[in-house]
Amino acid sequence: EQIRIAGYLAMPEMAKETPLPGWLNVTGDMNAAKTAAAQYQVVALSIDRVGSGNSTGPRDHYLEWLAVEGEPRNGWMYHFVMAAIRGVTYLQTLPEVKPDAIGITGTSRGGICSLLANAVDERIKLAVPIAATGDMVNTAEYAANWIESIFLKEGQKTKDSEAFRVFHQYYDPLNSVHTSHGAVFLINGAQDEFFPIPSTRHVFN
Repeated sequence: EQIRIAGYLAMPEMAKETPLPGWLNVTGDMNAAKTAAAQYQVVALSIDRVGSGNSTGPRDHYLEWLAVEGEPRNGWMYHFVMAAIRGVTYLQTLPEVKPDAIGITGTSRGGICSLLANAVDERIKLAVPIAATGDMVNTAEYAANWIESIFLKEGQKTKDSEAFRVFHQYYDPLNSVHTSHGAVFLINGAQDEFFPIPSTRHVFN
């Protein structure tokens, strides 16, 4: 299937005269793009996630994006990261964007996506993941965490399943943080049990 990703672009008027940094939000909308462009003087691109909004591809549902069996490129998260990389490519084609000054951000799954994209795309100079972390195996040991709440209950998987093994191997940011290309500014709440602080600390260390 050919996957088409919908995007919302906003830029300050001054970008027509002087190229500005590019800013990709993988969990945003038109308002998020407009707000970022106005507040931070960047050319901002927000995209609809794969299979949601106006984007096509595997539907954006827990049973879909956690159902990774065998080939990791069959997974929804793979297509999400590919969409982010395509977003970086699109920003680089714009004359209003400084091609060597592109950042990425996202919240929750989008934060994980921004960490993974930063680990594989050398063009990204800054990643700002929000409410996200890696260290999935240890995260599952804490109360009210996202692995327990989403992967195991909503996704109808177990920690011993092939799906969890593959998801952890390929999509746990902890496994690829050593190849991060841009600087990382990871933002998590101290009382956000969904993404435990000990897991965040482990990723940082």
